[in-house]
Amino acid sequence: MACTGVWSLTHGLSVEKEQNAENAIARLYPLDVNVNQALGQTAKPRVALYDDPDGTVYRGLTDWEKGVFEDACAALGDVFEYYRLIRDNIQYHKKGKEITDSWNKYIEATCKKSYGFREYIKDNRDIWTPTFLDEFKKCTANLPRGDQ
Repeated sequence: MACTGVWSLTHGLSVEKEQNAENAIARLYPLDVNVNQALGQTAKPRVALYDDPDGTVYRGLTDWEKGVFEDACAALGDVFEYYRLIRDNIQYHKKGKEITDSWNKYIEATCKKSYGFREYIKDNRDIWTPTFLDEFKKCTANLPRGDQ
């Protein structure tokens, strides 16, 4: 009878961890969609966020476009920070490794491909958690000095 109780408790904890992972993931993806909605149909800020490693597009943004870009950076930084805080819990999901591998690559690609995003994070270091800043540092470690 004691074995059944231990199995039941262990199974219950496992199910709870998987459900918590499912809930965390369910909140993550809509947050990312919100970033793209913030960018709207503005082509230059979108390029600056996803494909501008040297900052050429970023430096050419108008004040209005820069505002759109910074709003998107703030939102995306929040998404990445949230992901980083829940990453360990995602492992309990049946596709946890696949999900974390994908998100880790997404963060790394954004950090490497967006000069403006890197600048935004660096200029606002005081608002990010040490956990996120450690991830940011890791993702930018191999970039030329000054781009980190």
